[in-house]
Amino acid sequence: MNKAINKVACLVVLTLMLASLASAAWSWGTTAHFLITEHAIDMLPPEMKPFYSANSRYIVAFSMLPDDWRETYKKRNGQSSLYRPRPVGPASV
Repeated sequence: MNKAINKVACLVVLTLMLASLASAAWSWGTTAHFLITEHAIDMLPPEMKPFYSANSRYIVAFSMLPDDWRETYKKRNGQSSLYRPRPVGPASV
């Protein structure tokens, strides 16, 4: 009986630990955006690379803007998403 309780307790603890790690894994910060953008520029074909490499400072710096805009919009309008369904029917004309 004690072995069964210990197994259940271990499973519960393990599940809670994994759940707490999963919430941190969903978010990546500015560093990840910058690294991914820099790597994407490095992986471009040779004919495209000179233009993007010359402007990589700006491209990398602005790679966070979509997330910044989304967060600003949520704070300003109190919504969790930019998507808002539009009404259908004669009232929407």
